[in-house]
Order: sequence, then C-alpha cells, then structure tokens
Amino acid sequence: MSTMTTSTPKPPTEVPTLGIDDLRQLMRSVNETTERLEHTHIALQQEVVRLKGELAEANVQLHRSRSLAALGEMAAGIAHEVRNPLASIGLYAQMLVEDLADRPEGLRLAGRITTAVQRIDTIVRDILRFARDTTVHPQRVRAAQLIDQALESCRTVLADADVAIVGGHRLPRGGRAECIVLGVQDSGPGISPEVLERMFNPFFTTRRTGTGLGLAIVHRIVEAHGGHVAVSNRTAGGAVVELCLPPLTASPPEARSTQ
Repeated sequence: MSTMTTSTPKPPTEVPTLGIDDLRQLMRSVNETTERLEHTHIALQQEVVRLKGELAEANVQLHRSRSLAALGEMAAGIAHEVRNPLASIGLYAQMLVEDLADRPEGLRLAGRITTAVQRIDTIVRDILRFARDTTVHPQRVRAAQLIDQALESCRTVLADADVAIVGGHRLPRGGRAECIVLGVQDSGPGISPEVLERMFNPFFTTRRTGTGLGLAIVHRIVEAHGGHVAVSNRTAGGAVVELCLPPLTASPPEARSTQ
C-alpha cells in the first residue's frame, strides 16, 4: 500500500514596485557613477600622456648620454695623441722667441706660433676634462650656498657682459619628481630650436671663441650625480635652464661614475 504525499504550493513572491522617487534615486546613482568613471578615465588618459612624455624625455637623455660617452672616449684618444707633439711645438716656439729677441718680424711670427699652441692646448685640456672619468662622492650641502659660490665665481664675467642678477638663489622652485631643481632664467630672446637640439653636443658653440665643450662638461657632471639638465623657453620670453639632481638620502648611495 503506497502513501501519496501532497505539498502545499507556496504563494507567489511579490515583486516590489518602484515608485517615482525610487527611480529618480536610481538614475541619480547611475549618473554619478558614470560621471566618476568618466573623470577616472580622463585622469588615466592624462597620466598615460604624462608618462609617455617622461619616457620619451628619458629615452632622449639616455641616447644623448650614450652619444656623449662615445664621443668622450674618441676625443680622449685624439687629445692624448695630440698632447705630446704639441708640447714639443710649444717648447720649440718658446726657444724661437728667445732666439729672435732682436728680430721684430721673426719674433712676431714666433709669437703667433706660441699663441696658436696655447689655443690648441686649451682645447686639449677641455677635451680631457670632458672625457675624464668623473667619480662622485655625495655629501650634504645647502643649495643656496652653492648658488652663491657660483655667482661669485662668475661675477666678473657677468659684469663685463652687462648682465644684472635679480633674485639670486631665490629662483630655484623646489623639488619635482623627487628631484631638487636648481634653475636659472633670463629675460632675453630665448633659444632657437636648432640650438636647443645641439647645445650639449661637444664642440658646438654660437660664439666666435671657445671650444664648445662647456655645456657638454656640465651635462657630464650632472649626469654623474644621477641627474639631468632641462632647457626650455619661457612663455613670457627668455629661457630657463634647470639642473635636476636627486636628493641625498639618509644612507648615501655608492659613488657614481660617468664611465
């Protein structure tokens, strides 16, 4: 004999109905969420653009550093080859000057040789300074003190060039991307794109005199400190040069070298 069991059916679940106020609240939440997502999307796009710019700038810096290192090695080899015979030429020229003391015309020509030798020797010394292995031993210093020393060392040159110093060490604007930025800006005509592209290349100069190695040496020194040099034109006119250097941490890093 079998027993049949019957179950009592459950009553249907009621679906809650949404009123006008509930719908408005729901739409408001959806709109707010959509707006937040749009803002986040825009912020992410801007961050990607910024990171791409920094990556491109870092690649340019890396390419420039490698090029300067290669040029430095080549220039150092040439400079060493030139230095020995140049010293001999300078010695013989000095002997000529002494022997031609009673011959004005010959003495003038010998003086030209001596001047040319001194000029070439200056170039050779600049090349070796540019190419030498620069080892850095970091130590704590005050940025304002460094700038004051730099101003003092070139005060005579600035005076001869009729350049007025305004602000002094007040110009640097602090840290950026965990770097200490020392900036110098002027109110001149700015720097042309052609010069901006080549100004750190060895032997490039816009002056009638000079070896064209000054800025290349600056680049090597800053690079040895783990930093970089940034040059740009100001919207209001003039140019700005920034030395971007990493701060000294509590535990100083090992000595760095440009080679």
